Parts: sequence; C-alpha cells; structure tokens
Amino acid sequence: MIELVQNRAEPNELIEYRQNCHADFWDDPAFLQIKKTIKRSLYKEQEGLCVYCECRLKEEESHIEHIKSRSKKPDLTFSYQNLAQSCNAKSHCGHHKGDKLLPIEPYSGCNSFFDISARDGTIIPALSPDNSHRQKTIDTLKILGLNDPALKRDRQHFIKNIQNKMRISPEKSKEEILSKIPYKWILGRLLF
Repeated sequence: MIELVQNRAEPNELIEYRQNCHADFWDDPAFLQIKKTIKRSLYKEQEGLCVYCECRLKEEESHIEHIKSRSKKPDLTFSYQNLAQSCNAKSHCGHHKGDKLLPIEPYSGCNSFFDISARDGTIIPALSPDNSHRQKTIDTLKILGLNDPALKRDRQHFIKNIQNKMRISPEKSKEEILSKIPYKWILGRLLF
C-alpha cells in the first residue's frame, strides 16, 4: 500500500467547493470539474500508482477512492484526507473493497503490518512479537484482494528483476531501483 501523508495539501478548488456549495452528493454535476482536478492531484501524489495494489495506473483507467466509504462515513465524502486513486480492477482494490471499512488504511506506517514472499509475490502478515495485528492484516488483504493471482505474478516478475539488477549492478542503490518500478512500497520490504 502507498503510505499516504495524513495532512496532504488539498486542491484549492475542493476547499472552495466545500465553502461555497451546499451540494452534498459526490455526483453533483457542479463537482465534475473539481473531481478531475482532484484526480490529477492524487495521480501526481501517488506517482501514478494505485493506493492499494501499487500497480501502474493510466489516469483515465482509475477512479477516486474513498478510503472510508461514503455509505459508512458520509461526513468524509469531500475530505481530501479520505481520498486516494485506485485502479479499476474488479478482483482487487477499491471496487473489490466496496463499502467495507479497512482494518489497516493506507497511511504512514501501514506497511509495517505486511511482508512479502520473495518466492511467489504473496503478501503476508509481518511477524511481530505479539502478533496482535495478524487478523487485521489478514482481513485487510482479503477485503482488498491483494493476493489476486495476477498481482502475485506481476510482483514476482518485479522481484526477479530486482534480484537480477542487484546481481548485475550491485553499486545501484536500493532507492534507485525502487524509484523506477511499481509495487515499490511492498517490494521495499525485501530490500531493507
């Protein structure tokens, strides 16, 4: 998962919309242009990656995701801190999550709960002394479908690429290798 900064600077258009408009629904036609601005801002912040699976996004093939769903937390509908960009896959990420609340949300420190198998690209709960967060991690992985077979294969492909790059060019820094690939948050767990 991408670790979103809690107090991200939100687009001025969203601030002005909240201050000046009394529409309370996400699909308000007056909000359409602002949605485009928000989407561009999220795309840039997330470096073109899906907030949950970290796959590369095409801006037009993604959607604005409410981390806490509008049906469960309507007061957060227009809160920029509750918004992220997600891929449009049906078998994982935002559409798969639906209106469920995540036990682990994509904010600072969230990746400390996850680890990854270098063998096959499966995301697993990270070991901790008391394993108190194990069930929350398992539930989050299931809700988001992050061990979808296609995602695992793709992550495995990048794991092999990283291993090859490190063998061929050991002088390259881990940060340099990660900066050019998707899945950099979770794959970073293998390198550090």
